Amino acid sequence: MKSFLYWLLEATMDLPQALGIFGLSQPPKTKEDLNAIYKKLAMKKHPDHGGSTREMQELNVAKEILLKNLGSDGVRSYSRNQKNRGYYEDLKQKEEMIAKTLENLFLLLDVEAYRKWFEEHFSKPFTIDVKRSTYSSIFTNIPVPQVEMTAYSAGRAEVFTMKLTGTVLNADKSAASLGGKKTTFAYYVSSEVLAGGKKQVMTRQKCRAVTDTLPLTHPDSVFPSIKLRKIINGNARKGSKMARRDFVSILEARWGCETSTQKNWWLFKFDESSDNVAAGLSVERVTLNRESFYTFGSGFWFKKTTTKYSAWNRSTDVKIQCEYMPEDRETADFIESVFAYARKTKNLQKIADFIKKGSKQVYLRHRLANES
Repeated sequence: MKSFLYWLLEATMDLPQALGIFGLSQPPKTKEDLNAIYKKLAMKKHPDHGGSTREMQELNVAKEILLKNLGSDGVRSYSRNQKNRGYYEDLKQKEEMIAKTLENLFLLLDVEAYRKWFEEHFSKPFTIDVKRSTYSSIFTNIPVPQVEMTAYSAGRAEVFTMKLTGTVLNADKSAASLGGKKTTFAYYVSSEVLAGGKKQVMTRQKCRAVTDTLPLTHPDSVFPSIKLRKIINGNARKGSKMARRDFVSILEARWGCETSTQKNWWLFKFDESSDNVAAGLSVERVTLNRESFYTFGSGFWFKKTTTKYSAWNRSTDVKIQCEYMPEDRETADFIESVFAYARKTKNLQKIADFIKKGSKQVYLRHRLANES
């Protein structure tokens, strides 16, 4: 199925542009000549060879246009594409209008109502952070608004997240349908909770823009009272077995760990008091015999003083002897205890000894449980 960008290129690209992409002054005489040039350019423009998806799509559309004009003088089909260009410019304007409408709609998010909603149920103060951004729709390059709200209690014992994502639908259909009464652009609402070491989905819903503002102003439509009461009573997702997403939530949402590019280890910074160095712990997830385990890294991590803060160097001044800990509730509790101890102590050797002793106990209990 052709993407919207492909359709847009087909409709707007004319013969002179196609010739420019191929570096020609006039179309090749035969299909064989065209294919020979195409293969050479594809080796440069393909994403696997240093190019990009857009460059490859432009090359493919240009090839189709040149196929229809083999041996011609470069005049045929030009006028038809000129007519279509105005149509797609109008489509782009209407898509921009829709994105602006969604942006204004998300400004209606009642943060204070959500804060009061959580405080009434949990009887303790909550803090709410809101992050606004944009992303490119799969149909077009128009920036579509996106909002992420995070509500958390002291110590991040409970962390609630809600994501509002706008979308431009029907972008590959009639331009006349966009911006009218029957427009089907919408936004999606997704929300999750991290409580008791367990992460669970609260809601997934699609909302008609403008006409449906409940998720923006009524917290009960996203975080129902009945689900909140289950969390308060400790009845939500019981069991010692934990999924990977539970560990990820604990590491990232509760403790602010940074995910690596490999997404199988995380970095927790426990000492950022110095301008030149920030000490941290690396936590790695490994799989052995189809079983998942967690272990702390063999060393500590420090910030590079000559680069941006996101760049890290491993220090081998202090080694950590850590047993493989199973993916269960006990390991999650131990990891959290290590983070709390590290933040309190900030002594590399003491933290290493704490990890060595504690991880061994967790591992031995796991092995004895399996043997029995």
